[in-house]
This record gives sequence, structure tokens and C-alpha cells, in this order.
Amino acid sequence: MKMVIISLIENFYDSYKSNSYYLSYLATFLRRDVGCIRYVKSFSLKEWINDPKLIEVSYGESDLEKDADNIIITTSYLYDEDYFLAISKKQLLFVLDQWMNLIKQRPKEIIITQDDDGKITIKGNDDVVMDAIVHFHKGKYRYPKSVDKHLYHLCFFLIHEFEVEGLSHSFILNEWANDPKDTNIYENWLLLEKSGDMISILRSPRRADKSSAFVTTKEKLRDIYRQFEQVKLLKPKIIIITRVGDDIKVEGAESEV
Repeated sequence: MKMVIISLIENFYDSYKSNSYYLSYLATFLRRDVGCIRYVKSFSLKEWINDPKLIEVSYGESDLEKDADNIIITTSYLYDEDYFLAISKKQLLFVLDQWMNLIKQRPKEIIITQDDDGKITIKGNDDVVMDAIVHFHKGKYRYPKSVDKHLYHLCFFLIHEFEVEGLSHSFILNEWANDPKDTNIYENWLLLEKSGDMISILRSPRRADKSSAFVTTKEKLRDIYRQFEQVKLLKPKIIIITRVGDDIKVEGAESEV
């Protein structure tokens, strides 16, 4: 089954992953051209679909063309006559209605699938699995990567090399975490703030949005770091940090899936 998953990132449906080159055209069209708040565009598009006199239209990054009862969708910046999505007018109208309804509900993901008969379905999903990856390079784990900015800040903390004497992960997770007087640490682009039982982690605090900080309890952060250190001992090529709800799991792997 072909599938594309469009993720809600900081209030925008901006990131997607897909196993189908063709459905990626639909994802680009919905998230970039129809958009999340520009309702007028979807209605004007419906008028275009239903008007037999109008054959072609361009919407930002997408080009649409009618072909009998189908709509051909390609991207304006990467046209290839061998790659396009053909979707029936009826299906496209259905997808547009579902998209507009779903973005009002703000699910964490919008999943679009296409079965072997070409039928397209679209639904929301709040039971989201997010992950982050760090790579083993030249003897160290580096280069955190994640579409989830909260996990990105967590990764930066886990692989951070402290330069101030006496400052370490162990010190932060024990002495500092238990000291009610010392509420923040800023060291080499890493900011940690403490409030009661909660710890906030933020990389590049002068540039980053504070709402993207990774926030967790002291005990959970200790558990995450303990998992990370145990996996590091095995020296896998990559370490994957996975979050499902409030639960975080750290595992090693030899390649990205």
C-alpha cells in the first residue's frame, strides 16, 4: 500500500515522509499550496475542478491539469513527464474536504493511503511515534537529526561535551538536579533550566524558540541518559531515540530504516 504521513511541526503541517513518489506530489500540494489556513484556495480549486472550460491551473509549487475525469498533479520545480499523480476529480474533492476538516482538528499526523485499486483514504492520527538519530563518527556520537525539535534538543544534551571543569552529565543529573538554589546552567550553546521536578533543555537559546525545548522530569531524564550510556557501550553505528507519548526508548542500530 502506498502511504504518505504529514506531520504537525510547531503548528504547521510542514514535514512528510512517504513510500510513494506519486503521493508525495499530493502531500506537497496539500501542505504547501492548499495550506493549513488558506481556506479560500480550496474553494476556488473546487470551482476550477467543476468548471469544464478550465483545463490547467498552477498553485504555488504544484501544477494541475485535467485529463478526462482525472486531475494530473505535478510539481512546478521538478517536472518529469514520467512522474505524476493521476487522481479522479471525485477523489480529489473528497481529499480536499477531508484535509480541511482534519486541519481544524489538528491531529499530530495526517495519513494518506492509496490501495492497489487506486482508492485514496485520508485520516488523522494522534498516536504518533517520533524519533531522533545520532551517528557514530570518528569515535564519537554526533550529528543529531530529527523532525521533532524537542527530541533534537534532547539529543544535543545527550552527546554534549562539557568544557567547564567539574561540569558533566553526572553532575547535572545528580548534584545540580537536587540543588534547589541553582536553577539554570548555560554552557557552550546548551541551556538547562530547572523548575521544581521539571528540567528544560534548549540548544542555541538565543535563536531557538523556547516552546521547542525538551521538558521532562529529573527521574525520566536520568533514565533516558542511563539508556543512552548503556547503548553507547555496544558502539552501534547509530542510536535511535524514540518517543511514543511520554515514553522514550533508546536503541542502537546499524543503519537507518
